[in-house]
Amino acid sequence: MKPKCLARTGFIRGGKVPTLSNPCEIGSSKNNRGMVLVGLVAVMVFTALFGTIGVSFVASANGSQNNVIQAAQALAIAQAGAEWYLEQLQNDTDWTNEVAQNRSFAEGAFAISLVSTAATEVRFTSTGTVTSNLTGINIQRAVTLTAQKMPSSFRFALFQGVDPGASFTLTTNVNPTVVTGDVWSAGTVAVNAGNSVTQGTVYVPNTKDVTGPGSYTKKLIDTPFPAMPVIVTTPYVNQINGFNTTLDANTSTTDLTLSTGTFTVSGTMNYRNITTNGNVIINGSGTLNANGDMLLHGSNGLGTTTSLAITPTVGGSIAFLANRSILLGSNNNNPTITVGSGCTFYSRSLTATGQFLQIRGSRTSVTNALLLGRRRISVETGADVASSTLFVSYPGSATSNLLDIRGGSGVTSVSGTLISISEANPAIRVSLGTSARNEVSVSGLIYAYTATNGYCQLDDATIQGSVVCNRFNSNRIRNVAITYNASVLPSPPPQGFDGFATQKENNWDGF
Repeated sequence: MKPKCLARTGFIRGGKVPTLSNPCEIGSSKNNRGMVLVGLVAVMVFTALFGTIGVSFVASANGSQNNVIQAAQALAIAQAGAEWYLEQLQNDTDWTNEVAQNRSFAEGAFAISLVSTAATEVRFTSTGTVTSNLTGINIQRAVTLTAQKMPSSFRFALFQGVDPGASFTLTTNVNPTVVTGDVWSAGTVAVNAGNSVTQGTVYVPNTKDVTGPGSYTKKLIDTPFPAMPVIVTTPYVNQINGFNTTLDANTSTTDLTLSTGTFTVSGTMNYRNITTNGNVIINGSGTLNANGDMLLHGSNGLGTTTSLAITPTVGGSIAFLANRSILLGSNNNNPTITVGSGCTFYSRSLTATGQFLQIRGSRTSVTNALLLGRRRISVETGADVASSTLFVSYPGSATSNLLDIRGGSGVTSVSGTLISISEANPAIRVSLGTSARNEVSVSGLIYAYTATNGYCQLDDATIQGSVVCNRFNSNRIRNVAITYNASVLPSPPPQGFDGFATQKENNWDGF
């Protein structure tokens, strides 16, 4: 009796693969053998089809992934190109003649194209290019930046940049302190009740904090932190040394007194002491050199009907040099004093710590001048100094060594650049000393830096521009309105701040 064949009811029975050794495991009829063959062919077709689709999917996925990677490479190269070009600008003194540039970099290249150029600002696009490994097509990414010829710290309303152990407090003296713009401090910051930082953020290192019940927005950031710009004092020191040489050559024992009329400066003119009063005009071009003191309508009680006008020849300049003090203007019965563009005033303070350059009086006006003090400069009692540079050096002793802007008898106003490298405390003082902050006004850049001492005292004043200092007096800023205003900052930056090229966009998260 033949065994009963159960294989006909299915292609595989009991999970076993049919074999030729067991005839009952393979159908004995032609129809069954045909069905088996059709099934095998179908399996082979489906296997081949899905294999092809799978290979296609893998190739497509690999290609997309490769494009993403190379797009990221192109962006990285564009960013590297931007950094490279910023470095080129740092070493270039003339930004008005910039040209497009191309460089190979890593596995691609970047191209620098110019959007606009000016003496202190360049807007440019850096385009990174990588060639696709799969298609041979160039993959490009671009970044567009604006570079400015200034340190990044000059974009803060208030910047404390050196001493991480120093803190400061925004506090009240009758009126609250209001800072409009960004603030950076290497140390902690406290904002007392009623005081505020508006339209900006207070940034500190992530190891510090911003506290207090006042109004502010804070952000603690990781390194790298913004750097305190260190002024190169060589241009100022060289000029001071040159003036000292001129003063040393002055052995005159003759005093010059001008009471009326016009006096014309020509070449270097040496005297012992120089005094003006009455109605006087000084013009010409050259150097007035006083071996002693220089009182330019500096005596009190001259009366409001007297005047002094200093007007250098067009295209010329007049330097006023004194071994001891220069007093320009008086504190009462103020004469009218007008100093035109192109004048330099330098006080050497040679024989006493109390000697200095003093500009005073509500009817005293100085425009576009260079004011140099080996020991001290004071602008006070309503004087107006506009579009000028004020620089105080360090004479080796910190006694009476500061740049001093004080109020009283009208609004004392200074615009331009205020720089002190004094090691005294304070190195810069902008202060009326009363609760009325509308009597002292400074517009421009306030900068104080030394490697040791030298803080900035801000009391009872109104300031526009940027304040960049080591630290602040008694760890506080009191009764001050400080508003960041880029339009009043010196452009180009003052001497000593060459070699900077920083990104204009305010992005303080990573510096």
